[in-house]
Amino acid sequence: MKNKLKITTINDEISDDLDEVIEFLKKNGIKYLELRTVQKENLINYSLLKVGKIRKILSKNGILVSAFASPLFKWYPCNGNGEFQEKIDTFGFDTHLQEKAKRKYITKAIAVAKALDTQNIRLFSSLRSPLINYSFTSDPLFNFALDEARKSGIKFLLENEPPCYIHKMSDIKKIARKFSSQNFGIWFDIANFYKIKEQVLRKDLKELKDSIGYFHLKDFNEVGKYVPFGEGIINYKRIIDDIRSVFKDIDIFLSIETHIYYNPEEAIMKSLLTLNKLLSERRDRYGIVGGG
Repeated sequence: MKNKLKITTINDEISDDLDEVIEFLKKNGIKYLELRTVQKENLINYSLLKVGKIRKILSKNGILVSAFASPLFKWYPCNGNGEFQEKIDTFGFDTHLQEKAKRKYITKAIAVAKALDTQNIRLFSSLRSPLINYSFTSDPLFNFALDEARKSGIKFLLENEPPCYIHKMSDIKKIARKFSSQNFGIWFDIANFYKIKEQVLRKDLKELKDSIGYFHLKDFNEVGKYVPFGEGIINYKRIIDDIRSVFKDIDIFLSIETHIYYNPEEAIMKSLLTLNKLLSERRDRYGIVGGG
């Protein structure tokens, strides 16, 4: 059976210009696009009319939207209170919001996803603050989001972002078990686990097989600097082989995310070439010590 793995990438890591993004995708045979910001403005702040126009432009060029990489819950949990504990990518989104504004953003994100004709919406588990006693799964806003997802037929996918409350493998497995039947899944960022010194093993993928709906693929070197996919310290040769084995009968997206902005097209090109090579390789079976 042919693998159903589908390659996608993030629009604003290619260019701020949508025409340039489309040209790049068509040149490289990529049929899916993950949307985050356009012209440096977070898509969640666009009018639905503008979002619809973006979708029409993409569709006209044979490109489908793999996911809306929304910033939902990349905010502090208590009515605008909280301080950054480390450098955080917010992509133009306000992290200090009142509950009423947060509810509006949840509803808006669903409307944006429907306008883009995608069922996948990323969310996070709120930014950690040492001054706040907080449980993401007990947050009424999280339950509100799940209710709205069920009504709308979309799916929220939680990314394991280190500055957020739920980012460790054990916690990801716990929330997946609890909410996987409620229009909820996992946006599985492999490098984020390695950033916190955790490995991604085949047994983890098997355990989360029914919950993972999306993969982010990025890489970094020995000093933590982001490099093109496959050029860093993460053993993606093994991991991609494991993904192929575990998810061979499931439609799922592999999204190239480089975090490289000095020459983004080159970084994505290198990453794409490596990913395609790994997806087409037949890997010999042998014992692995450490598995990392």
